Amino acid sequence: MSLCRTESLGDILCFLITCHHNLSSISRTRM
Repeated sequence: MSLCRTESLGDILCFLITCHHNLSSISRTRM
């Protein structure tokens, strides 16, 4: 799994959504 591969836009969106969700969960538990 490489961040440089942009073969599928759906995979990129899924990755960004998952990453954003994880960051939100981390910041929420930290507060």
